[in-house]
Amino acid sequence: ISNLDSILSGKYKSRTGLGNGIFGTQRLMDVFHIESAATGTTVVFGKKFPASNLPISQEQIDTVRAELARQVPDDPFYELQRQNQELMRTLDELRTRQIQMAQLNDELEATNRGVVALYAELDERANYLRRTNELKTQFLSNMTHEFRTPLHSIRMLAAMVLDRVDGPLTAEQEKQMTYILHGAEELSGFVDNLLDLAKVEAGRLTLRLQSFDLHSIFDVLKGMLKPLTKESKVSLIFDEPDIEVHLFSDEGKVSQILRNFISNALKFTTSGEVRVTAQKADNSVTFCVEDTGIGIERDHLELIFEEFEQIHNPLQSQARGTGLGLPLSRRLAALLGGTVWVESEPGKGSKFYLRLPERAAVIEDVDTPMSSQVGNKLKVLVIDDDEVIRYVLQTRLESQKYQVLQATNGRDGLDLADASISSIFLDLAMKGLSGFEVLKSLKNDENTSGIPVIICTSMALSGKEIDQLKADGAARIVSKGDGFIFNAMGALSEVVKPEVAPG
Repeated sequence: ISNLDSILSGKYKSRTGLGNGIFGTQRLMDVFHIESAATGTTVVFGKKFPASNLPISQEQIDTVRAELARQVPDDPFYELQRQNQELMRTLDELRTRQIQMAQLNDELEATNRGVVALYAELDERANYLRRTNELKTQFLSNMTHEFRTPLHSIRMLAAMVLDRVDGPLTAEQEKQMTYILHGAEELSGFVDNLLDLAKVEAGRLTLRLQSFDLHSIFDVLKGMLKPLTKESKVSLIFDEPDIEVHLFSDEGKVSQILRNFISNALKFTTSGEVRVTAQKADNSVTFCVEDTGIGIERDHLELIFEEFEQIHNPLQSQARGTGLGLPLSRRLAALLGGTVWVESEPGKGSKFYLRLPERAAVIEDVDTPMSSQVGNKLKVLVIDDDEVIRYVLQTRLESQKYQVLQATNGRDGLDLADASISSIFLDLAMKGLSGFEVLKSLKNDENTSGIPVIICTSMALSGKEIDQLKADGAARIVSKGDGFIFNAMGALSEVVKPEVAPG
């Protein structure tokens, strides 16, 4: 064998298989030695017995040798024929598998085309759902805006009548006006929740972050919610923390979440107590509202945080609500960087938790710097197409010795505005010239550019719109929501210098 070294190293490549047997035997044997010369070739190979086996006798070795000697090598042509038959069978198997692979590839291509078509349909459906959700949010925002204006008018007028602005009331009249006011407040709360949800979904809810302590927010909640327990067998208890704890967050939103928790607890607790606590741990504060009410089934603990979902129970018919309070609370908590959850057991009460970071992300405040230029101290111009708003503002302003001018649209408002006006209350949503356009015109006119303009609106303003109003020179932005008159008069006192303010 002339190329023995190449065969033994495994580098020899043979098209006929020559040398593979030698190389394979070398790898399989424990002992292997080969000598090859012109006179012939000698191969010595052996396999070691396992150490656990008994020694092999000479007789056994002779038997093996005799058996090997009796075995006659196969005819080379027969062996070649057998190998060719095996090769043909192997080729047939490969051909069959190739056909199967081709069929499988065709099926995969068809499936891929179906998947691509499905993805396209899903994308189209997702875009449709996204657009539908945007339209729903826009509809809620627009409709709640349209609802809020007449509701606020009803509430303000009812409050004025109950304040005896135009004279005394009989007991029956007071009772009727109280019913009207309570109904309007309840409907207004529902509308406000809808608007807040729409603003959260649209990403237009602006947070007003400031530092406040827990004692102050507990005092506010006590004043607002204690009246609900006057004719009830339920005690409302606030366990204030022993140490002074400060939060940098949106106090109004935190109070709104806790109000929802407490009011729900009072609704579904017939006797016992509702206890409000707060604990500081690490860099967060955890509020807990615990009640001794009817409790909630385990399967319903997540359902109560879904919009418009209400759990049927014996007290549900007596408790009025829309199923928006808890979903809104969860979304508001998420905006503040926190989370809400509930623990409950039927018949043993519930525990609603709110965990917030001590410091929420900083968002620029809505308020704008106070204008330093003030005209005549007595004249105030109200530009608003809502007759009730004009009437309420006029009544309150005249009671504080202001002279009030009124305009029902932007064009008339610009005609009345001059340097003698001390401040202007301006609505945004008006026919003809909008409040945005009127504000720009006022600030571009030398005679009126120094008049502080207080924006009064029930619109859900986006951050971009707020920035635009501030850039155009709005002195204050007041929402026509809860406490509108109080906030409006407070804004007026801020933009009018104390030395020239009436009274």
